[in-house]
Amino acid sequence: MKSMYINASFFSMWLSSLSDVLSHRLRDLVIPLLVLSMTHSPLTTALVEYR
Repeated sequence: MKSMYINASFFSMWLSSLSDVLSHRLRDLVIPLLVLSMTHSPLTTALVEYR
């Protein structure tokens, strides 16, 4: 793990990629839950296109 810190550019790229993946996964979870809580309709939640 220490070798990853040696190359700052690689670590920066890796951290940026990780944050991008986590933010997309969080959005994939949160948006349907918000739609479901606002509409109380599983059908509407299934039809929401959030990308």
